[in-house]
Amino acid sequence: METHTLNDSELRLIFHHVPFFSLTFFHEDLAIFKEHEGLRNPHISAIMFLKINGPSPMSRVARFLGLEAGSFTPIANRLLDWGYVSREADEQDKRKTLLVLTESGLEFARRARAERSQLFASQIGRLSPTQRKQFFKSLHTIEELLITITGIQFTRPQSKFSPGGKGDHP
Repeated sequence: METHTLNDSELRLIFHHVPFFSLTFFHEDLAIFKEHEGLRNPHISAIMFLKINGPSPMSRVARFLGLEAGSFTPIANRLLDWGYVSREADEQDKRKTLLVLTESGLEFARRARAERSQLFASQIGRLSPTQRKQFFKSLHTIEELLITITGIQFTRPQSKFSPGGKGDHP
């Protein structure tokens, strides 16, 4: 594998655009969901991850959030306390514990999806049809490249764990 040294422009693209993207699309989440003291974006992201990917080990959710498993434990514990997730034994490996969305967690994910859809539509609506097409094509390319870089694919086209097995995504 060839080693590549990042120049200042490339580093800027990574370090500045990831938070900029997050600020553009996720800054209003906390204002929308005020029902729990201490609710933060990692809680919402964990719920949405579980909605898309189905029951998952804590380590997989933590990795998605860019956290060490130990740093994710307080987030998972809050979600458990709020009744959004439960812990269940992995049927294929009883030594593993999976986080599973409860009915309350699924309802929260549905609300988050609806609220985010409105926010996203408002943001994306500022683009021309050509710009929208380019934006989503670019996101698809970035996703493919990130999968190549990490070897990890977090989303599935369809999940048997989604209600009705239809794999509806947030």
